[in-house]
Amino acid sequence: MLILVRGTIEDREVLLELDTGKSRTVINPTLASALALERRPQGVTINSLRIGDLSFEVLSAKEVDQTAIDPDLPQPILAGVGSDILSRFVWTVDYDAGVLWIPVSG
Repeated sequence: MLILVRGTIEDREVLLELDTGKSRTVINPTLASALALERRPQGVTINSLRIGDLSFEVLSAKEVDQTAIDPDLPQPILAGVGSDILSRFVWTVDYDAGVLWIPVSG
């Protein structure tokens, strides 16, 4: 099952997929261009990726178009948060209730 949450990248609200099977975070190439993210040989730099109260810097997000994962969603998946970020905090998913628990920052 997909774990989808709303979050922000550089203060732009986006639909994020949480995926421990991804070793690194990915971002839609069109979004990366629209946000004028810095491109490096190893990927693009995201200065602020927010999920709830948590904020992260991603130094090497891979550019991947994930919009075809589920074209019936009300908005496209524009980023996939991988284990590079997800391994930094404890989070819990209740699939039956459709709830994600993450820590509160600060």
